[in-house]
Amino acid sequence: MRIGLQLGIRGYGAMGQLPERDLATAVRMAGAASFSGVEVMVPTVLNHADAWSTIADNGLTCSGFHVFFHELDTALRLLDRAGHADVTTIVSFDEGASDDNSPAVATRLATLRAEGRDIRFHPHDADLWSRTGGSLVDHLLDRAPDVEYVLDTYWTARAGKTVVDLSGRLQTSYVHAKDGRLSEGLVARLGDGDVAVLDQVRVLAPVLDWVVYENDNPADDIVADLAHASRFLRDALSDV
Repeated sequence: MRIGLQLGIRGYGAMGQLPERDLATAVRMAGAASFSGVEVMVPTVLNHADAWSTIADNGLTCSGFHVFFHELDTALRLLDRAGHADVTTIVSFDEGASDDNSPAVATRLATLRAEGRDIRFHPHDADLWSRTGGSLVDHLLDRAPDVEYVLDTYWTARAGKTVVDLSGRLQTSYVHAKDGRLSEGLVARLGDGDVAVLDQVRVLAPVLDWVVYENDNPADDIVADLAHASRFLRDALSDV
């Protein structure tokens, strides 16, 4: 399969707090479920000085380092110190942050992109809402037209859109596959929610390099959930 199928691991992900406590076990579980690698966040790396070698030693890759904007400088220092400046850095806008910060976010990401960093932006629902003066994504398109996007099936659905719709406007090769029950505002197991994850991933498959499974509500049986998610997404990508 050409597309890398990865697992998002961090303190509120499909494995709960396990990656922060025992990264090696978390990585081995991802591999056992036939994920080719993991996407990590700052707490995991801060808790494990050998995070990058732990991932590589278990035969997995790292699709990206996902950070909030206020953590960006810390994240870049961690990458530089580990000799991994080439790792894709995925930036999300901090929840509840003021819209007044939108131009600053756009300018910062544009500068890093111009310096050769592989910087991508992951919009949540509020970043896509239309508002006076434009959404955060509008500011990014104006000030940082070269920045690519990591699109999330659940968060785009929360904004009344699909990742397929957004791909016509936003450059992307990287998708977070996440399901949820939208009326309740809850993330759900793939296939159990209201989001047409399978259909969207299939449509975008020709342009994708990475598909990352995310579930913000860890299942009681994590092993079974990972196996289900891996089968679900491999079915979507079976012709790629």
